[in-house]
Amino acid sequence: MVAAFEDLLLEIDRLRSVGQRIEALADRHPGMENGLVSVAGNILNIASVLDVSRSSEAKLVARRKTPGPTNEWLCELSSAIAPFNAALDVEYPNRGGA
Repeated sequence: MVAAFEDLLLEIDRLRSVGQRIEALADRHPGMENGLVSVAGNILNIASVLDVSRSSEAKLVARRKTPGPTNEWLCELSSAIAPFNAALDVEYPNRGGA
């Protein structure tokens, strides 16, 4: 499981790198700036959401290994996904999330 998280982190870093390179292209090609900045922003947002999701999942996996009441685990699950929901609320303010 740790290898999967490390692999995902590598891909997240690659996405961030691609987003930054596209931003640099926008600086060099003013006629395409709006489109390139938009694409770069989307790629960087995807990387951020994946990073939050990976981090939350890693915490959940660690917590599942420790015994405890189901109700406590559900409360922890709710707090673990809160950053992911917050990221979605920023990206999609009218989504009507929790």
